Amino acid sequence: MRQITGINLVLLVVERALMRVADPTLTDLDLQSALQVLSQPVSPSMVLPKLPPFCAFPSVPTPQRIPCAVVDCGHVVIGESLDTSIIAIRAAAIVSEHQGLQPYFVRTGPIFLDPSHHVQRLTEMGEQYGVPDYFVEDNLPRPPFAKMGRPLHILLQTYVERLLQLWTANSVQNGIVLFDGSLSPERNTPKQFWQRLQDIAASHGNTIIALSKDTTLSVDGCGLPYLLSDHPRETGYRRLPIDAPHSLGSIYAIRLSPLGPTLRLDLLAYDGKEHVALNRLYSSVRMRNGYPSLLVQAHAHTIFSIGALTILRAQLRSSVPISADSFPLHVSFGAFSKSRR
Repeated sequence: MRQITGINLVLLVVERALMRVADPTLTDLDLQSALQVLSQPVSPSMVLPKLPPFCAFPSVPTPQRIPCAVVDCGHVVIGESLDTSIIAIRAAAIVSEHQGLQPYFVRTGPIFLDPSHHVQRLTEMGEQYGVPDYFVEDNLPRPPFAKMGRPLHILLQTYVERLLQLWTANSVQNGIVLFDGSLSPERNTPKQFWQRLQDIAASHGNTIIALSKDTTLSVDGCGLPYLLSDHPRETGYRRLPIDAPHSLGSIYAIRLSPLGPTLRLDLLAYDGKEHVALNRLYSSVRMRNGYPSLLVQAHAHTIFSIGALTILRAQLRSSVPISADSFPLHVSFGAFSKSRR
């Protein structure tokens, strides 16, 4: 049970309206009773575990803003055959400095992923990460990276995103490098990469922050989205007693606008001044529905529209001497959904 406020109340009304369509016996009294029960304030001690204190952001953010760079990446499947798939990758980095916003884009053409070049591809990726034998052993793919298809698509998307993250950490001075997701160790990324990223960011005086909208983290059975419910409609954050292997840095529950959601934030502050870094984030980045506007813009530049997909398919047809009968292409409409971007 939680206190219903703001957008949660609107969503509840919509949910009840849909339920009424399915069950016409529901009355206005049923809806009113449900809202009254769920709107009752609940003692935090009854629903929240023992947590560190809540830290509120200042009511008037500091006028001093610092540079910020964000990164996001996505891919789409253009076509498939029995043993080969063709994908394209889009990535975006947006740098916000005193002179304004500067976007940078990565736009690939069709990428053929056929089994005959799988080992070579993995070897070259490992070399760029600084660990040549991370993906291959004895000239064969290591078992976790041997699969073709979607696992390879995600591996390549992650690879492009990691290289762009290194670039942004090297492009901003005394600022924030902001990523979509978390800083949790992943099998797709060698640990040497994270150390290299930290070293580059620290040498330029940059703090690394990752924000995640979707998380399954919980503290003593209480999900992260509810860990700030004792301070409704307040912007602020709370450091969570969760450490490695969940993240390479500190983990916070944070709310960046009064009616915005509670997000997971992973933080790597090169100087250890985490509270200063969080206040700088709050004062330097504009918010859109409780989420950094820069990340929303970067995400928009990684989406493949129908027009972009049509152009990619046309490039493929014009550059490769294949017929539709010998190599049928199937559009992946999942590319326009949240999961495939």
